[in-house]
This record gives sequence, structure tokens and C-alpha cells, in this order.
Amino acid sequence: MLRRELFVAFLVLLTVPNVGGGQEGEFKKFIATCSTTQVADFTCEIVGDRWEVRCILAAGQDPHTYETKPGDTKMVADADLILRNGWHLEGHEWMMNLAKDANKPVVTCVDGVKSLTLGGGAEVKDPHAWLSPINASIYVRNIVKGVSQIDPEHRLEYEARGELYIAQLRTLHLWVQREFNKIPRSQRVITTRSIISVRSMDFKARRQGGGVLVTKLAQELPLSVDKKLSIPFAPTTLKRSSWKQQSTLS
Repeated sequence: MLRRELFVAFLVLLTVPNVGGGQEGEFKKFIATCSTTQVADFTCEIVGDRWEVRCILAAGQDPHTYETKPGDTKMVADADLILRNGWHLEGHEWMMNLAKDANKPVVTCVDGVKSLTLGGGAEVKDPHAWLSPINASIYVRNIVKGVSQIDPEHRLEYEARGELYIAQLRTLHLWVQREFNKIPRSQRVITTRSIISVRSMDFKARRQGGGVLVTKLAQELPLSVDKKLSIPFAPTTLKRSSWKQQSTLS
């Protein structure tokens, strides 16, 4: 079934003309303004050359603490569609507020994502939902729906691009599961620096196969040494030299 869907999507894309060709001014590009680089990357995969994709945040900027600038207002005002992550990733809802002030349609990418259920039944809405390929597929579908409403003429093209992208995400999800299952349960330890990440990563790790001990980095790194972990996982904000000193590689 999946192969058939991909084949149909591929045929649709083959019939799509090169919108970048021809004389300048033959077509009008729509403008999508995104809050974060992740949302912008997803959007680019869907819209191809038919849209101009802009992003308010630069790589490395923190959406939780970002303070809007006058230029952001213009970027939103010029857009045909606004795309944001949601679940308070954009601190104090700065992206939604900009969109409301400009009266622009908004796609909230986390719509449809299930919240995390922790021990005791407590629910947490982790805004970093795209880290799961399954959730990333929900982002893609929301984006496809949003751009198709603005540009219904090319809906089939956006849907085809979306299906091809979702197929890649499925493949990624299966690869992650396969690699995760290679790690003995006694060695499934994830280290992180915040209690929020502990809760989030514990849920995500359990979805991949269970038996994971999640510890706080600043307090528990010696545990990694004691357990002689063969596969260390570290956040991108931690220098490689730091975790290499704290991990025992086999």
C-alpha cells in the first residue's frame, strides 16, 4: 500500500512544471513566514519553489525567550500564511500575537499531537514534539493542509510532496527503533541537563522500546562511567570533549 501511494505521489510530481523557469513575473510566489527553523525546514519540503519561505528565528536562537523586533512585524504582515510550532515553544505566544495583529491565517504544527502521559497520569505538552518522526508526520500534514487552503490550485502537488516526506519519516522511525533495540536494556541510559528534558526524553525513549533510565546530566554523569556505557548520547549544546571524558567507550 505504501509503495503504491509513493508511486502515485511520484507521478504527480513528475507532472509539476518547473515554476522557477520561464520569464520573471510569470507567476506570483506565496510567502510563508515561520517562527522557527524546524518549522521552516518542514515547510520548504512541502512547498518547493512555489512559495518563498521566511523564518523569524535564526539557527541557534531560543524561541522560549525570544523578544520580537519591528522587522518581525513587517515579515508577518507581508506573509500569506503564518506557521508556528505551538504548545508555548514560542514564549508568551509571540508568533500568535504577531499573526493576530496582522490578521493572518495561522498553522499550528502541533495540532493533533498527543500530550505525554507521565507517571501518576499527569499530562505534559512537550513543545519539542517534532523530535519524534511520528509527530513530525503530523507537522507535515498540518502544513500541507494550510498551504493547500491558500493555494488550492496546487493541492495535489503539496499532498504528493507531503506523502513522500512522510514516507521518509516512517523509514527514519523504523531505523531509530532498530538501532535502539540493539542496546541492552541495562545500558539504556540517557543523560540530560534539565528535569523537563528528563520527563520528555523518558517518554520518548519508552516509546522506542522501554527499559530506559533517564538521569540529570549535572548530577548523574558518574553513573555513566560506572555502567560502562558503550553508546553515549549527548545534546548538541554539550561539547564533545566533555562527554568523551565522562563516558567509557567500548
